[in-house]
Amino acid sequence: MRWLLTSLRFRRYFQNCSIRQKLMIIIMGVSTLTLVLISAVFMVNDAQTIRNGMVQDLSAVGKIIGDRSKASLTFDDARVATENLASLAAKSSIVAACIYDAEDNVFASYYRDISGIPCPSVKSPQYYFDDASLHVYQPILQAQDKLGTIYIRADLNEIKQSLNQYILYAAGFVLLALLVAYILSAKLQAVVSEPLTRLARTVRAVSTEADYSIRAEK
Repeated sequence: MRWLLTSLRFRRYFQNCSIRQKLMIIIMGVSTLTLVLISAVFMVNDAQTIRNGMVQDLSAVGKIIGDRSKASLTFDDARVATENLASLAAKSSIVAACIYDAEDNVFASYYRDISGIPCPSVKSPQYYFDDASLHVYQPILQAQDKLGTIYIRADLNEIKQSLNQYILYAAGFVLLALLVAYILSAKLQAVVSEPLTRLARTVRAVSTEADYSIRAEK
Protein backbone atom coordinates (compact mmCIF):
# COMPACT_ATOMS: atom_id res chain seq x y z
CA MET A 1 0.00 0.00 0.00
CA ARG A 2 2.85 2.38 0.83
CA TRP A 3 4.49 1.89 -2.56
CA LEU A 4 1.15 2.69 -4.24
CA LEU A 5 0.88 6.00 -2.36
CA THR A 6 4.48 6.81 -3.22
CA SER A 7 3.77 6.01 -6.88
CA LEU A 8 0.72 8.29 -6.91
CA ARG A 9 2.66 11.14 -5.29
CA PHE A 10 5.46 10.79 -7.84
CA ARG A 11 2.95 10.71 -10.69
CA ARG A 12 1.34 13.96 -9.48
CA TYR A 13 4.78 15.53 -9.02
CA PHE A 14 5.84 14.42 -12.51
CA GLN A 15 2.67 15.83 -14.09
CA ASN A 16 3.33 19.21 -12.49
CA CYS A 17 6.91 19.36 -13.72
CA SER A 18 7.97 21.48 -16.66
CA ILE A 19 9.06 19.86 -19.94
CA ARG A 20 12.69 20.53 -19.04
CA GLN A 21 12.27 18.85 -15.65
CA LYS A 22 10.43 15.88 -17.14
CA LEU A 23 13.21 15.31 -19.66
CA MET A 24 15.82 15.48 -16.92
CA ILE A 25 13.90 12.99 -14.75
CA ILE A 26 13.51 10.57 -17.67
CA ILE A 27 17.16 10.81 -18.73
CA MET A 28 18.52 10.43 -15.20
CA GLY A 29 16.07 7.62 -14.38
CA VAL A 30 17.03 5.60 -17.46
CA SER A 31 20.73 6.27 -16.88
CA THR A 32 20.51 5.20 -13.22
CA LEU A 33 18.62 1.99 -14.02
CA THR A 34 21.05 1.08 -16.81
CA LEU A 35 24.15 1.68 -14.68
CA VAL A 36 22.74 -0.24 -11.70
CA LEU A 37 21.81 -3.23 -13.88
CA ILE A 38 25.22 -3.29 -15.57
CA SER A 39 26.98 -3.06 -12.20
CA ALA A 40 24.84 -5.88 -10.80
CA VAL A 41 25.68 -8.14 -13.76
CA PHE A 42 29.40 -7.49 -13.34
CA MET A 43 29.16 -8.04 -9.58
CA VAL A 44 27.44 -11.42 -10.00
CA ASN A 45 30.00 -12.45 -12.61
CA ASP A 46 32.86 -11.32 -10.39
CA ALA A 47 31.46 -13.24 -7.41
CA GLN A 48 31.13 -16.40 -9.50
CA THR A 49 34.70 -16.00 -10.77
CA ILE A 50 36.00 -15.66 -7.19
CA ARG A 51 34.00 -18.71 -6.07
CA ASN A 52 35.39 -20.80 -8.92
CA GLY A 53 38.89 -19.59 -8.11
CA MET A 54 38.48 -20.60 -4.46
CA VAL A 55 37.32 -24.08 -5.46
CA GLN A 56 40.27 -24.56 -7.80
CA ASP A 57 42.71 -23.21 -5.22
CA LEU A 58 41.48 -25.43 -2.38
CA SER A 59 41.29 -28.45 -4.67
CA ALA A 60 44.92 -27.91 -5.65
CA VAL A 61 45.95 -27.47 -2.01
CA GLY A 62 44.03 -30.61 -1.08
CA LYS A 63 45.80 -32.61 -3.79
CA ILE A 64 49.22 -31.43 -2.61
CA ILE A 65 48.50 -32.28 1.05
CA GLY A 66 46.92 -35.57 -0.02
CA ASP A 67 49.96 -36.57 -2.08
CA ARG A 68 52.24 -35.73 0.84
CA SER A 69 50.09 -37.84 3.14
CA LYS A 70 50.01 -41.04 1.07
CA ALA A 71 52.91 -42.58 2.96
CA SER A 72 51.31 -41.61 6.28
CA LEU A 73 48.11 -43.43 5.36
CA THR A 74 50.01 -46.44 4.02
CA PHE A 75 52.13 -46.82 7.16
CA ASP A 76 49.46 -45.59 9.60
CA ASP A 77 51.53 -42.59 10.70
CA ALA A 78 48.95 -40.05 11.91
CA ARG A 79 51.62 -37.73 13.35
CA VAL A 80 53.11 -36.92 9.95
CA ALA A 81 49.64 -36.50 8.45
CA THR A 82 48.78 -34.04 11.24
CA GLU A 83 51.97 -32.10 10.53
CA ASN A 84 51.05 -31.95 6.85
CA LEU A 85 47.65 -30.49 7.72
CA ALA A 86 49.26 -28.00 10.12
CA SER A 87 51.01 -26.40 7.14
CA LEU A 88 47.56 -25.10 6.10
CA ALA A 89 47.85 -22.52 8.89
CA ALA A 90 49.73 -20.37 6.38
CA LYS A 91 46.45 -19.91 4.50
CA SER A 92 44.26 -17.79 6.76
CA SER A 93 40.99 -18.61 4.99
CA ILE A 94 41.21 -22.31 5.88
CA VAL A 95 39.40 -22.93 9.15
CA ALA A 96 39.55 -26.75 9.27
CA ALA A 97 40.98 -29.75 7.45
CA CYS A 98 40.74 -33.51 7.98
CA ILE A 99 42.28 -36.62 6.52
CA TYR A 100 40.24 -39.83 6.51
CA ASP A 101 41.47 -43.36 5.94
CA ALA A 102 40.11 -45.75 3.32
CA GLU A 103 37.15 -46.61 5.60
CA ASP A 104 36.29 -42.89 6.02
CA ASN A 105 37.44 -42.78 9.64
CA VAL A 106 39.14 -39.59 10.81
CA PHE A 107 42.91 -40.12 10.59
CA ALA A 108 44.26 -36.60 11.24
CA SER A 109 42.78 -33.13 11.68
CA TYR A 110 43.62 -29.43 11.79
CA TYR A 111 41.60 -26.53 13.20
CA ARG A 112 42.39 -22.85 12.95
CA ASP A 113 40.60 -22.28 16.25
CA ILE A 114 40.79 -24.53 19.28
CA SER A 115 37.00 -24.73 19.43
CA GLY A 116 36.75 -26.09 15.90
CA ILE A 117 33.80 -28.12 14.63
CA PRO A 118 34.58 -31.87 14.55
CA CYS A 119 35.38 -33.42 11.18
CA PRO A 120 32.18 -34.09 9.24
CA SER A 121 31.41 -37.40 7.62
CA VAL A 122 32.78 -37.91 4.11
CA LYS A 123 30.34 -36.75 1.43
CA SER A 124 30.21 -37.58 -2.24
CA PRO A 125 30.20 -34.04 -3.69
CA GLN A 126 33.71 -32.80 -4.38
CA TYR A 127 32.74 -29.36 -3.09
CA TYR A 128 29.77 -27.31 -1.94
CA PHE A 129 29.04 -23.88 -0.46
CA ASP A 130 26.90 -23.06 2.53
CA ASP A 131 26.13 -19.66 4.05
CA ALA A 132 29.54 -19.25 5.68
CA SER A 133 32.01 -21.73 4.17
CA LEU A 134 33.33 -23.61 1.18
CA HIS A 135 33.71 -27.36 1.75
CA VAL A 136 36.05 -29.37 -0.49
CA TYR A 137 36.54 -33.15 -0.50
CA GLN A 138 39.50 -34.59 -2.40
CA PRO A 139 40.14 -38.35 -2.73
CA ILE A 140 43.67 -39.56 -1.97
CA LEU A 141 44.51 -42.22 -4.55
CA GLN A 142 47.44 -44.55 -5.05
CA ALA A 143 47.16 -45.66 -8.66
CA GLN A 144 43.43 -46.55 -8.72
CA ASP A 145 43.23 -47.55 -5.06
CA LYS A 146 41.65 -45.19 -2.55
CA LEU A 147 43.94 -44.58 0.41
CA GLY A 148 41.69 -41.99 2.00
CA THR A 149 40.08 -38.58 1.61
CA ILE A 150 41.11 -35.05 2.51
CA TYR A 151 38.53 -32.46 3.55
CA ILE A 152 39.17 -28.71 3.67
CA ARG A 153 36.79 -26.02 4.90
CA ALA A 154 37.44 -22.34 4.20
CA ASP A 155 35.51 -19.24 5.23
CA LEU A 156 34.06 -16.85 2.66
CA ASN A 157 35.70 -13.68 3.96
CA GLU A 158 37.70 -13.37 0.75
CA ILE A 159 34.52 -13.30 -1.33
CA LYS A 160 32.80 -10.89 1.07
CA GLN A 161 35.78 -8.51 1.10
CA SER A 162 36.04 -8.61 -2.70
CA LEU A 163 32.32 -7.93 -3.10
CA ASN A 164 32.39 -5.08 -0.58
CA GLN A 165 35.31 -3.54 -2.43
CA TYR A 166 33.53 -4.02 -5.74
CA ILE A 167 30.36 -2.37 -4.38
CA LEU A 168 32.40 0.66 -3.29
CA TYR A 169 34.06 0.93 -6.70
CA ALA A 170 30.74 0.39 -8.50
CA ALA A 171 29.00 3.02 -6.35
CA GLY A 172 31.76 5.53 -7.10
CA PHE A 173 31.57 4.73 -10.81
CA VAL A 174 27.77 5.04 -10.89
CA LEU A 175 27.85 8.39 -9.07
CA LEU A 176 30.55 9.74 -11.38
CA ALA A 177 28.72 8.50 -14.47
CA LEU A 178 25.45 10.04 -13.25
CA LEU A 179 27.19 13.35 -12.63
CA VAL A 180 28.56 13.34 -16.18
CA ALA A 181 25.13 12.29 -17.53
CA TYR A 182 23.47 15.10 -15.58
CA ILE A 183 25.87 17.74 -16.90
CA LEU A 184 25.57 16.54 -20.49
CA SER A 185 21.79 16.11 -20.36
CA ALA A 186 21.35 19.54 -18.78
CA LYS A 187 23.11 21.06 -21.79
CA LEU A 188 21.71 18.82 -24.52
CA GLN A 189 18.10 18.59 -23.40
CA ALA A 190 17.74 22.29 -24.16
CA VAL A 191 17.88 21.35 -27.84
CA VAL A 192 14.62 19.42 -27.34
CA SER A 193 12.94 21.36 -24.55
CA GLU A 194 13.41 24.90 -25.84
CA PRO A 195 11.44 24.45 -29.10
CA LEU A 196 8.68 22.67 -27.15
CA THR A 197 8.65 25.43 -24.54
CA ARG A 198 8.37 28.11 -27.23
CA LEU A 199 5.59 26.15 -28.92
CA ALA A 200 3.72 25.86 -25.60
CA ARG A 201 4.05 29.62 -25.02
CA THR A 202 2.70 30.28 -28.52
CA VAL A 203 -0.28 27.97 -27.98
CA ARG A 204 -1.10 29.69 -24.68
CA ALA A 205 -0.79 33.11 -26.31
CA VAL A 206 -3.07 32.13 -29.18
CA SER A 207 -5.67 30.63 -26.84
CA THR A 208 -5.52 33.57 -24.45
CA GLU A 209 -5.44 36.46 -26.92
CA ALA A 210 -7.34 34.74 -29.76
CA ASP A 211 -4.71 36.12 -32.10
CA TYR A 212 -4.19 33.50 -34.81
CA SER A 213 -1.51 35.52 -36.52
CA ILE A 214 1.01 34.57 -33.81
CA ARG A 215 3.57 32.09 -35.07
CA ALA A 216 5.94 29.87 -33.09
CA GLU A 217 9.59 30.86 -33.22
CA LYS A 218 11.86 28.48 -35.15
